[in-house]
Amino acid sequence: MRARWGVLGFGMLLACAAVLAFQESSDAAQFNWKQAQGTEIRLLALRAWFTDHWKANLPEFEKLTGIKVVVEDYPEDPFRQKLAVEMSAKSKSVDVFTTGTMREGRQFFTSGWYGDLTPLVNDPGATSAEWDRNDFIDAVWKAHQFAGKQVAVPVQANVQLLYYRKDLFDAAGLKPPKTLDELEAAAKKLHNPPSVYGFVARGRKTQAPYTWSHWLFANGGSWLTADGKPGIGTPAALNAVNQYVRLLRTYGDPGITDNGPMEVQTHFLQGRAAMILDAVSWAGLFSDPQKSKVAGKWEGALAPPGTAGATYELWAWSLAMSPFSDKQKAAWLFIQWATSKEMQKPLHFRSFPMPRKSLWTDPEWKSKLQPGYYEAAMTQVQSARPIGHPPFVASPEITDVVGIAINNALAGKDAKAEMDAASRKMAEILEKTEPKR
Repeated sequence: MRARWGVLGFGMLLACAAVLAFQESSDAAQFNWKQAQGTEIRLLALRAWFTDHWKANLPEFEKLTGIKVVVEDYPEDPFRQKLAVEMSAKSKSVDVFTTGTMREGRQFFTSGWYGDLTPLVNDPGATSAEWDRNDFIDAVWKAHQFAGKQVAVPVQANVQLLYYRKDLFDAAGLKPPKTLDELEAAAKKLHNPPSVYGFVARGRKTQAPYTWSHWLFANGGSWLTADGKPGIGTPAALNAVNQYVRLLRTYGDPGITDNGPMEVQTHFLQGRAAMILDAVSWAGLFSDPQKSKVAGKWEGALAPPGTAGATYELWAWSLAMSPFSDKQKAAWLFIQWATSKEMQKPLHFRSFPMPRKSLWTDPEWKSKLQPGYYEAAMTQVQSARPIGHPPFVASPEITDVVGIAINNALAGKDAKAEMDAASRKMAEILEKTEPKR
C-alpha cells in the first residue's frame, strides 16, 4: 500500500468539515440562499455517518440560508417503518427524507411518495450554479430517475469490488482472478481453515441476494425474464446459485448461513479471509492499522465476470423531497447544501465514496490509494447498475423469498427445489403488486 487512506478521526472530520462547509463565493453572492429564510423544515433520516456529518454542520447551513432544520433520525428498520407510516398518511410535516431508491424506489414512485426534483434542478433561480449537477457521476445520477423524473440526489456511490490478500496471492504465485472460475480456483488454493478461508461472503437470508446478484447477472440471468416472468427459476439463476453455494460451502467459513456485512468485514479485518466481494467503502477501515490486521497487505480488483460478462452492482443512499411538503423551496436548498462538493469532500477523504466526479479524480485522494483498488473502483462506479435488489414494488418481500432459498441451499438443501419454489412465490407476489404493463 502506498499510503494510509481514510483514517481521520471523526472529531478531525467534523473540524475539517466546519472549515470546508458551504462557503459564500461569487456565485453564492449572486444566488439567493436566503429565499426561504425564516422557514423550519423537518428531515426524517437514517441514523448514519452522513446524517451525523450534516447535523454537526447545520449551524453553517442555518447561517447561510436562515432556515432551521429539525433532524429526526433512527436506525434502519425503525426508520423505514416510520417513513412508510408518515408517507402513507401524506404527512405534511416531513419535508426531506433519506431513501434507498435501489430498494424502495419503485414502491415509493408508484405510490407518489417522491417529489419531482427535475424542475428545481433545471431552474437557475432555485439551484446554485456551484452545486453543479454535471459533477455527479452519470450512472449514479440516472439511477435515481423513474419515468424520466429525478426523484432523489445521491449522497454516496457504493459498488461491490473484489478485495484480496495481496500477500497471500504473491506467496502462492497467484494473480487476481479475472473470471469467477479463476476466483474459485484461487479460493481452493488459499483455503487453509481455520486460519484463512478462501472466500467469505454474505449468506444470511436478508443479505445473500445482494452479493449473489453478481453471480446471477454474470451467468446471464436477471431478476425478470424478457417475457416478464421471474428470472430466478431460469437455468442461469440455478447456475448462479450452484456456483455461489459450492464456493461458500467448500471454501467459506463455518458461519456462512449467518454471514451479513459485519461478519464478512470482520473476517477480512482479522486476516481470516483471502478474498471477499463487497462494499468499496470498506477500504479505509481495512487500511487502518489500529483496526485492521491486513493494513498494507490487501489490494482491490474488478468484480470478476462470468460466462456472460459482468454487471457491476450500485448502491446509494440519497435525499428526496416529500411531495406533500409545503416547504419545498427550503427543502431543496437543504438537499443542495447537504450534497454539495464542499460537504461531500471530507466524507470522501475519510473513505466514504461520494457520487461526484471531481472527488473521484482528486489528485490528493488518488495519491493515497492502492493503484489496483483505484482502477477497479473507478471502472465499476462509472458503469454500475442497481442489480443487488429486485427492481419491483415489493422488492423487500421478493428479496426475502430469494434470500430464504439461497440460505437454505447454503445449509445443504436442494438448490433447484429451493429456487423453483421461490420462483413460484415471486410470481404470486408480482401478480398482486406490480402495475400491469
